[in-house]
Amino acid sequence: VLPFQNRGASEDEYFADGMSEEITTRLAGIDGLRVISSTSAMQYKENRPPLKQIAEELDVDYVLDGSVRWAKTDGGSRVRITPQLVSTSDDSQIWAESYDRVMEDVFDMQAEIASQVVAQLGINLLEPERQELAERPTENLEAYQAYLRGEHGQNSSDFMEPARRKVIEDFQTAVELDPEFALAWAALSHSHAFYYRLGFDLTERRRTLARQAFDRAVALDPEAPKVLYETGYYHYYAEQDLDAALENFLAASRA
Repeated sequence: VLPFQNRGASEDEYFADGMSEEITTRLAGIDGLRVISSTSAMQYKENRPPLKQIAEELDVDYVLDGSVRWAKTDGGSRVRITPQLVSTSDDSQIWAESYDRVMEDVFDMQAEIASQVVAQLGINLLEPERQELAERPTENLEAYQAYLRGEHGQNSSDFMEPARRKVIEDFQTAVELDPEFALAWAALSHSHAFYYRLGFDLTERRRTLARQAFDRAVALDPEAPKVLYETGYYHYYAEQDLDAALENFLAASRA
């Protein structure tokens, strides 16, 4: 899943990146489908070589590309996502669609796009997988937007203290708006632990904040792949427990 292009305002870049990452996460939960990580795909965001080259470098048979436009007006906001599935063997378009919905339907759009991709690839979904595709991480859209902003900052190459502090603030906003948002708690734990690891705050308080967010995420959704993945970084950065971190990462890959 290549980074979707932002067709809206420049400040909405985080939202376009978030849509491609969220669809990647949903597809990664499908048995029999190997999905390249968002981290690997993100290298093609600014400088995109020919599709053949991408296919060879990532060893993939299909690429999902697309664009996102978030239009905000006084009467509300609408999101248009235009995905296209391309076969890398002959550069042919397998499927394309345009989804134009209100912001409240953003999770439904993600699920529909992932479901269509799976169907086009000839994979039959099991009922638990259908249910997982349809899951909503939160019902609070403001919390979700704060979470996506945090994710955008977390994945950026800006390792300066103000940028890393802003990541924590975004995730903190997300969990304050929705205390039941497991993914945001897990990401908050990761961001606190990384802040500690970078040496910006080496106090026990910072480690405690990371641990508290970790505990909350695990209590809310202990088996979610993204929770397992994010909390693995708590072990890695805050505790320097490589065995526990590896256990989490492997569990996430198997979930």
